[in-house]
Amino acid sequence: MYADPKRVRRRQTVYLDEYEMAMLDAIANYAGDSKSSTARQLLLLGVETAMGLDHTAGVEEFMNRYKAGKSNL
Repeated sequence: MYADPKRVRRRQTVYLDEYEMAMLDAIANYAGDSKSSTARQLLLLGVETAMGLDHTAGVEEFMNRYKAGKSNL
């Protein structure tokens, strides 16, 4: 059914406080996308940064990649 069954996305719950949710809302609204999609992209960007895969990570870089619809993860 799927070319790679490991690429099937699964639901995950994340608990955010009011301030964190406000930040997520603001970025999602700015990007014009859903909160879940924005949260996923931010999570993957954070993982890249933590692993040293993306040395220029920042909000501007995130928005450029996000708006272009590119994710090489």
